[in-house]
Amino acid sequence: MKHKVILFLFFVTSIIYAQNDVYVFKDIKNEYSIHTIESANFKRIEKSISDKDINASFWFKIPANKTVENYIFRINSIRIKASSAFQNQKEIEKIANERYLAYKFNRISPVYIKVSSDFSSYFPFDLSTENDSVFREKVQIIMNSFYYGFTFLVIIYSFFYYYFFRDKAFLYSGLLISSLTLGFFLLDGMFHFFKFNNQTVEAITLLNYIFLAFFSSKFVHSFLLLDDYYPKLKKYTYSLGVLIIINVMLFLIYRTNFLFVCLNILVFTILLIYWFTGVILFKNNIYTKIFVFAYATLLFTGIDFLVLKNFGIQIFESNPQNMKIGGLIQIIVISLAVLYREKTLRKSNQFMKIEIIKYSKEIEQMEFSINDETQKEILQTLTVREKEIFDLIIAGNSNKLIADSLNISVNTVKFHVKNIYEKLHIKSRKEAITLDKSFNL
Repeated sequence: MKHKVILFLFFVTSIIYAQNDVYVFKDIKNEYSIHTIESANFKRIEKSISDKDINASFWFKIPANKTVENYIFRINSIRIKASSAFQNQKEIEKIANERYLAYKFNRISPVYIKVSSDFSSYFPFDLSTENDSVFREKVQIIMNSFYYGFTFLVIIYSFFYYYFFRDKAFLYSGLLISSLTLGFFLLDGMFHFFKFNNQTVEAITLLNYIFLAFFSSKFVHSFLLLDDYYPKLKKYTYSLGVLIIINVMLFLIYRTNFLFVCLNILVFTILLIYWFTGVILFKNNIYTKIFVFAYATLLFTGIDFLVLKNFGIQIFESNPQNMKIGGLIQIIVISLAVLYREKTLRKSNQFMKIEIIKYSKEIEQMEFSINDETQKEILQTLTVREKEIFDLIIAGNSNKLIADSLNISVNTVKFHVKNIYEKLHIKSRKEAITLDKSFNL
């Protein structure tokens, strides 16, 4: 246990004190080459580059250092379009099968690295000794394994809950978490780690934007029961969804950064609309409050990282790591909120069932009372003779006994019995007896 703690502290310390002795030069017109770059005016930079100009190339300079150790320079971004590295005007090969772009070199002489991007000029980097860099990368892979293993279990549980409870909020929660996890998997460079080519990664990235917008819409509508409050909202967000699909298709044709920026804005507009809807319904119940707070962390770090950085703006110092932390918070809290919502709705449904049964019994009682009163009113419509015959019928007398008792013929008795049956809506003596008993209850 002590050994693990020491390794962890070493990992954290190595991140904080990584040797970022790096300089940068913005080649606006892309006019510099390895033969002329030494004369450029480099400036020291601490953490990362975030620039709105995507047409420029950026040159990194790692000065010479009196050390025998090898170093690794890593740019922690999947948005690199092209790159090249040189030392003594000879090209350095990038390290194969890495999550992100990485070069290994000694520091006997200066190293120059040129990068450019089709998407946004955001280049977070790290310069460390080979041992430190390899160690941190191994630790990161292990942490990623635990992270994605955990989210996979949450996804499976969501689908199982949907199977057992038939609540679509569980289904769309699982699909939304799947889309978020796929997004983090992309940002973590895991597809490059598994040797996917850039075209495949780009296609998955664009497709996942569509998934994220659609599953977010379906989840929030189901989770917050928005069809009961804002039935027309779905129509407007689906219109934005159509624009997202059109935008993706146009990007695949024209491949301009403007379309990529528009895609990010459209997706996060949908997410922002649903978050504001949750804010409006904040007082409705506890699980809506949970949704608002849980959704905010990932939403605003995502806006900062995927939208504002395209304009060279950075508010929260967001990166894939803190986005994953925000995503993990959302995954855990939203999953618990869906369970709490299910419990609340089931409790409410049970109460409603009891009330409906109670109300149904009251209705039945009212109908019985109404029918009882109606039958009594009909009974009062019988003539004196018909009332006498009705009393003798329920006493169990036959037609002949009734005729003898009233000194009338049997046919006359039959005539009166027929009229009595029609007025009371009955068909037999047994029904007449039952009806009389109901009056006397």
